[in-house]
Amino acid sequence: MRLVVDDLQAWYGESQALRGVTLEVRDGEVVTLVGRNGAGKTTTLRCIMGIHRQKRGRISLDGTDLARLPPQRIARLGVGYVQDDRGIYSTLSVLENLTLPAIAGGDAWSLDRIFAVFPVLRERARHPGTRLSGGEQQMLAIARVLRMGARLLLMDEPTEGLAPLLVRRVGEIIREIKSHGLTVLLVEQNLRFATTVADRHYLIVNGRTIEDLSNQAVAERERELLEYLGV
Repeated sequence: MRLVVDDLQAWYGESQALRGVTLEVRDGEVVTLVGRNGAGKTTTLRCIMGIHRQKRGRISLDGTDLARLPPQRIARLGVGYVQDDRGIYSTLSVLENLTLPAIAGGDAWSLDRIFAVFPVLRERARHPGTRLSGGEQQMLAIARVLRMGARLLLMDEPTEGLAPLLVRRVGEIIREIKSHGLTVLLVEQNLRFATTVADRHYLIVNGRTIEDLSNQAVAERERELLEYLGV
């Protein structure tokens, strides 16, 4: 799936959060949005998903205009949103979390396929969300949108708060997702982690995309970028 965002602007009341986000994610790519906290990364994902409505600009998916569609219509087109708070149903079991949401696309992963990629979810299938670790909740959040048939995943800070071992596991999962031909737009504060999973990186400053960086460019400018991001 090919996502194109052109001159996206967004507001919260009278406060302007996005001032010109322009980006492209080509079919099968993993692309990250990097920037300081408050730069507009999460707002960009929320605008693409149709959750944030106070916006203008062009958002298209394989040529279909998303800008005025509600979230449920966008989900049916094959877009899945993995929120930074994971958004799982804490009182439901892992299996119920996977089977309750309606299948929105024709590329839905079967439970067997889900459990092959996420074996810990098979082991925890009867456990309620409240008994899962942070890493297990993140895996469940990713698995749920795959179960729904998403072909484009919007992922917001999937490694936040996770131990290094689980960060590596999330990286493996993202690379596995890519190997199946899915497309990912990833918000990620951990620049070093981002270079292990992504093809390209957009730098967002004060609500604008100012650079499109390759992994090589990030490696060459790592110290400068880390200082800029305040890491």
